[in-house]
Amino acid sequence: MPALGFELASSAEEIMSQCLDRFDEIKQACDAAVTEWRWSSAVMFDPRPWHVPYWTREKGKWLAKRRRDKYGGDHLYGLDADGRVIALRIIGRSDTVDGDELLVREDFFVYLPSRIVELYYVHDLHYGVGLTSVSTTRLDDGGLPISYVYRHDSHSVAKETQETYVYEEDRLASTEIAITTKFGTQTAKHTYSYDQNGDMLRIIAESQMGGRVLVYQKPSPDRLSKPALIEKATAELVDAGRECINAFRAEFPDDHWYAFAFVASCEGTSVYCAIATEEGMDPLVELYAPPRESVRWMGVEDGWRRYLLNGKRIPEPPLSREQMMAPIDEDCTFNRTLNAAFAEVAFRIFDGNTQKLCIAALKRLDAAGDFGTGVDRDKIAIGYTTMEDLSDFERTMKKLNPPAVVSRVRREMK
Repeated sequence: MPALGFELASSAEEIMSQCLDRFDEIKQACDAAVTEWRWSSAVMFDPRPWHVPYWTREKGKWLAKRRRDKYGGDHLYGLDADGRVIALRIIGRSDTVDGDELLVREDFFVYLPSRIVELYYVHDLHYGVGLTSVSTTRLDDGGLPISYVYRHDSHSVAKETQETYVYEEDRLASTEIAITTKFGTQTAKHTYSYDQNGDMLRIIAESQMGGRVLVYQKPSPDRLSKPALIEKATAELVDAGRECINAFRAEFPDDHWYAFAFVASCEGTSVYCAIATEEGMDPLVELYAPPRESVRWMGVEDGWRRYLLNGKRIPEPPLSREQMMAPIDEDCTFNRTLNAAFAEVAFRIFDGNTQKLCIAALKRLDAAGDFGTGVDRDKIAIGYTTMEDLSDFERTMKKLNPPAVVSRVRREMK
């Protein structure tokens, strides 16, 4: 175990204050305890009882040499004589560090009799090295993790996550989670089920904001091939898009629509549709009195008619608490298929597959005449975008619309 030369405090918040300016001292002690450095494909160690890495959705593998990781930095682990992870260096691929060979982050693990402490130091091009996060994992007398606290505090942003683990017959049954920020506390629960061999079968997450979501599912031997999965999901998205268009036409028969978009979360894990109409823009024009062209392309949350993929309309803001808690993929075949694809690691976060599905579905809907034909079609721009802004819409509309439509929209967006 690293000889730090000082005793770590009890709480994550106190440890953060204690170790804020001791990077060199802690690095020297931990590196001295390392007897072997090994590359890995992704996350190899987490003191929590079960954790699916966010970026790759699967645990890593040891590598004989470094392999460039397109999902983030490359992982270099330092192990002590007992094979325990003492240090982790994440190298390259960052918005805050230039170059492909520079350290992005260094983590250090300290093993104590009843807990494991992890310190996360970020290397920033502008701010230098800084301690941004601390985690403590509490262990029972048999070394089993019973609770976890993660404290993040960087540039005036503070967040603390607390997890409590419940076991049944020595297997993890559930995790109770509370995430606290300056805006309040959100709660969630993860429930775990196992197959006949005792292997993890699936993890279901239930939360205030996200509803009920499949987080992990053991890949089935007879699951669809990736081409078959993409075809299935595309066909489902076409049906869902058509259902939304029909719902819109029934609800707003007199609206003049000028844009249709499939809107994905930035990670690509869920999709809804948004339809822009002149009538939807009227309240914004009346409120702010800008030129109409400057309002038309502000964003999908500004006057667009938004629909879940089951044809139910997303209420206009301001939303009630009950409306804010409603899951965006409620009762939707396509989003369930998409969720399962991520859970079984057929798709990965930010891998672009969701965008490809949306573009393929838009092309099929257009070919079938769902956006009109002739002069009527030229009135509507179609595209894909994310929940963040319309930059992706501007980029993708070129391959989906007649040249005259693309030119008109680009003029209006200026």
